[in-house]
Amino acid sequence: MRSFYPAIFYISLKIKKFIFINPSKLPLRTVLIIAFVTQILAVVGLTGWISFRHGQQTLDDLATQLRHEITARIQQHLQARMAMPHFANQINIDAIRLGQLNLNHIRQLDHYFWTQIQRFKDVSYIAIATATGEYIGAQIRKDGSVIVEILDSQSAGYLETWETDKQGNRTKISSRRAHYDPRERPWYRAAVKAGKPIWSDIYVYFTGLSTGISANYPLYDDQGRLIAVASADFTLLDIGKFLQELKVGQHGQTFIIERSGLLVATSSSEKPFRFDASAQRTKQLQAIESSNRLTGATSHYLLAHFGDLTQIDKSYQLDFKVENQRQFLQVMPFQDQWRLDWLIIVVVPEADFMERIDASTYDTIRLVIVALTLAILIGIVMARWISEPLQHLNSAAKTLAQGKWHPIIELNRQDEVGQLAHSFNCMTQQLQEAFTQLEEKVIERTQALEAKNLELLSLNEQLIKLNQDKNDFLSIVAHDLKNPLSAIQGAALLIQSDYDELPKDQVVDFASMIAGTSHNMFELIKNLLEVNRIEAGKMKLSIRLVDILPILRRLVNDYQQRAKAKEIELIFEPTLIECPALVDTNSLQQVLDNLISNAIKYSPPSKCITIRLKQNASHVGCEIQDEGPGLSEEDKQKLFGKFTRLSAQPTANEHSTGLGLFIVKKLVDNMQGQVWCDSELGKGATFIVEFPTPLH
Repeated sequence: MRSFYPAIFYISLKIKKFIFINPSKLPLRTVLIIAFVTQILAVVGLTGWISFRHGQQTLDDLATQLRHEITARIQQHLQARMAMPHFANQINIDAIRLGQLNLNHIRQLDHYFWTQIQRFKDVSYIAIATATGEYIGAQIRKDGSVIVEILDSQSAGYLETWETDKQGNRTKISSRRAHYDPRERPWYRAAVKAGKPIWSDIYVYFTGLSTGISANYPLYDDQGRLIAVASADFTLLDIGKFLQELKVGQHGQTFIIERSGLLVATSSSEKPFRFDASAQRTKQLQAIESSNRLTGATSHYLLAHFGDLTQIDKSYQLDFKVENQRQFLQVMPFQDQWRLDWLIIVVVPEADFMERIDASTYDTIRLVIVALTLAILIGIVMARWISEPLQHLNSAAKTLAQGKWHPIIELNRQDEVGQLAHSFNCMTQQLQEAFTQLEEKVIERTQALEAKNLELLSLNEQLIKLNQDKNDFLSIVAHDLKNPLSAIQGAALLIQSDYDELPKDQVVDFASMIAGTSHNMFELIKNLLEVNRIEAGKMKLSIRLVDILPILRRLVNDYQQRAKAKEIELIFEPTLIECPALVDTNSLQQVLDNLISNAIKYSPPSKCITIRLKQNASHVGCEIQDEGPGLSEEDKQKLFGKFTRLSAQPTANEHSTGLGLFIVKKLVDNMQGQVWCDSELGKGATFIVEFPTPLH
């Protein structure tokens, strides 16, 4: 086999030498065929020889690539499958939190768990145990039937195992287990002790047919009291089946172990557990005690190389010998967010790669023979070269007729066929240029239409906004003007008709009500006119240097009586001698008046409102802090909007138009200032307004 490729190369050189020495004695067709065949022989022979020489050098690269691909596939499989139990638990925990699962009637959840266990093919058992000791779980048997296990007040302390029909209905009790308390089970205790989702230790099923692992998720209420523990089991036998399906050479193996050396799953037929006669129970198998020669030898080598399996903190590619046979090894840690910590191990004998290289060599020889045969046939066909240009032209014409531009045909010939090809190329190029210009025009028109569409969309959005503003305005007029006017009209008619019979104090009350209601309507109309003036851009500000302190002091004095009426203490802390700022005096007074009025309006009785001044190098500010109900996140998002109605209401049924803070925001912005609110629900609110200083 090693001399096959050099022989081919030598024969090809001899044939070429004969042709070049005696070219006139051979027909042209024969010369073309032989030249083509000898070139194929030379290239194939030389390439095959070089490939064989470098085959040994690529052995390590192949081994590295194979080990990396296998470990990556195992890691991907584990990440996908091991997340399913925790995903099932998360669904159940979310359902309990949203009130979709009622743990007070746990027996009624049988259909839910019957359906869920059939949705999660990678989960063998799903259950929930409450803090009161009630329990429900579902399991799919190998024959596809589903059982439901229930422990509640109706089961009289027994864990009932129910058979179910194809609709999920419980049919009969197949077994009853006494003295079962899920709160005493290791998986329940481990989840409660951790206080967060975790994995249990690997355990062997009672049937002794497989091992499993349990994902557990504790649920607590807002006070930190335990409500329940959700649990989902995963059968490790499925991982072993996946490892057996992987193709790792002819005799390669893969297996997974814990950091303690216990076997989790293996691609061999060996089970990862065995019966311990001394302990009279089935337990996990140590990998170094494996009866599989390759598994045991690999485990011994890892322990000897690292000393302790916990020292393996990254992926390693190693090699060692078993009975003088070289073995390629890769070990990689696998960890997840639920504290799972395993080692993925792939081991492949070197002999597997040599078998592939030898088999590839024989395949190459067979391909060379096939290639020689094909070369001779192709050489004969190439003698018909006259018809080929016409076939290319025909194919190009058909392609052009279908609307596809065919590559330009290049023929270095001066005869009629060459002239025809040149004319065809010119025609194709002209058509392509014409179609290109047409497509550019279509693109330009399309872009223009898109720009118009965007402009129409913008105008439509503006119309929608204006329509919404109109609706809001009509709603305010209908509610805040119509109702007060109706009350004023009713009081006026009553005074007009029964004036002589009404007591004086009742007439005064009616007059006070009319005056107060009229004042509220006046404030509403004034605010509406102010909003219209702001949005129409008709505000004329006179920005000049103004001392804020006397204005604020006067407003505080004006509002003292109103604050005392609600038993509110209005505190002013003038920490500065003067507070000059660049503002419009009327607009400043309107802003501060609005903010102080709102603080009194939304503060409960017996509370304090504190007003402070602050100053820095670039701004002068005022803080108005109340002890009212505070603002939710939703309220803060729409706080300065127009016609805004907040969840908090005035504490003494004061009137609110929903326009005050909108006007404040617009006025402050026009004076190059800024206003915002710091608040938490139930902890009051602090409104801060800042204006630029002369230095700024």
